[in-house]
Amino acid sequence: MNEPATEYIHSLLPFHKLFGKKLIDVCRFDSISQYYSYEPHRHAFDVVVWATKGKGVQSIDHIDYDLLPGRLFFVRSGQLHQIKQYAEDGWMILLNEEALRNLNDTLLNNFYRQPYLDLKELSCEIFMGLFSLLQLEARQVNPNAMMITNLLNGMLLCAEQCNPFVGTAGNLDRRFSVVKKLKSLIEREYKKRKDPDYYYDAIGLPGRRINNITKPLLGKTVYELLQDRLLLESKSLLSETTLTVKEIAVELEFNSQGYFCRFFKKMTGITALDYRTSYHSAAV
Repeated sequence: MNEPATEYIHSLLPFHKLFGKKLIDVCRFDSISQYYSYEPHRHAFDVVVWATKGKGVQSIDHIDYDLLPGRLFFVRSGQLHQIKQYAEDGWMILLNEEALRNLNDTLLNNFYRQPYLDLKELSCEIFMGLFSLLQLEARQVNPNAMMITNLLNGMLLCAEQCNPFVGTAGNLDRRFSVVKKLKSLIEREYKKRKDPDYYYDAIGLPGRRINNITKPLLGKTVYELLQDRLLLESKSLLSETTLTVKEIAVELEFNSQGYFCRFFKKMTGITALDYRTSYHSAAV
């Protein structure tokens, strides 16, 4: 296995690239842990993660999740990710853009509300059977892209059968299309465009209608999604860089340092400097 390239972009955080130019990379925990950063990072690929033995902990966008057998995670490109403790055994599938483009969007939508699904016993057995075939195909000198796509879709279909949110909203495909467009817009514009009206206009639907889509699927309104994205980046810059509070306010395009400080305290209940101090104290 080649060591992954790392760049420092996306707010000065480590940014991992995929190993080589493969469609996918299949990695066991014990083989990737020496390369895959324990520090918070983002990556230029999507990752499927699950444990098969023991318990670990990973953080996705500053929220800790237990790595447990049968719990399947989907970490999206650009999300803040950190493996704090590897489980005794488990796997990662690293997907490049081409692999992701060929997957069934409807199946990927299962991970929008939360980044994991817990597989039932039978689904887990079928999932692992398909995964064994995926491993064999991925090891081929010239793996068959269609075979890999079909096996990945089959694995995701096993996960969908365990999704408690499937069928809770009508016209899911159309609604998820709105959600995907919204999240893409927020990721691109959240620093410059902090008013929800911009996103309503860009999508071309009334705000009330968009919020009636995001609330059941994501549990949040557009305004709350914007606030969450700003808070996530604020916490990342405070915890993982040496930028001053004033410099962070400028980076996030707040009108003033005072405006940023009021925003952060309103969202967290503590000041930005207190957050930085408590984060580094806990890390020692």
